[in-house]
Amino acid sequence: MKILAIHSQEDSLLQDLSADWLQIVTSSAIAPYELKTLLGSMASRRWNPAFATVVTSADVVVICGLAHGSPGAFTGFQGEILYSADPSAPIPADEVRGKIVHLLSCSTAQQLAQAFLAAGCVAYIGYDDAVPIKQSTPEWLMTFLRCDATVEISLAKRRSASAAVKDAKAQFQLNGLGDIAALLVCNPADSSAVLTQTNSSEFSGLATNQIVSRPLPPPNTLPIATF
Repeated sequence: MKILAIHSQEDSLLQDLSADWLQIVTSSAIAPYELKTLLGSMASRRWNPAFATVVTSADVVVICGLAHGSPGAFTGFQGEILYSADPSAPIPADEVRGKIVHLLSCSTAQQLAQAFLAAGCVAYIGYDDAVPIKQSTPEWLMTFLRCDATVEISLAKRRSASAAVKDAKAQFQLNGLGDIAALLVCNPADSSAVLTQTNSSEFSGLATNQIVSRPLPPPNTLPIATF
């Protein structure tokens, strides 16, 4: 069974976030679970003819996206819209049916969440407004990503989707990121979706993995970016 990471890596911020996320997840969050990736130009239907085949695979149980977003769209390489809330371009049901979707992307919970659920996704996890990324230090970015990655860690322990979001929000709060915690939502809010018993065996040995709270680095005067 696999967790599939779809990362556009289309600018320097997203490249840094992607590299850090991959380091966190492969080193501490899901081992020995298998991580499958579609990065850069592979995060594209236009440039990667195998995109749909990879996403549709029955052994993909969680889709994790990291890219720019908007209330009604999640983008891939070079801004290509991969998933849309537009009824004229519905989300392919074969790609998301029975899966949990977690998007680290601005505002997609506003409209795109419902489109995923309509296509058969069992739970959507994401942000309902622009996510403020304070470009201060690598330590800050790593702290932010570790908080968000609590979702995967909790799912690995067979916590429900809604419980995984509560766990991640708690970590954001503990690390002084309450403003970001307020944006993270689960749809349905009370989702009891969990990874199956078959999948849980792949996650053996993860129960001791914890996010350790630590003080944020001092703020700087750089502007706040969003994605």
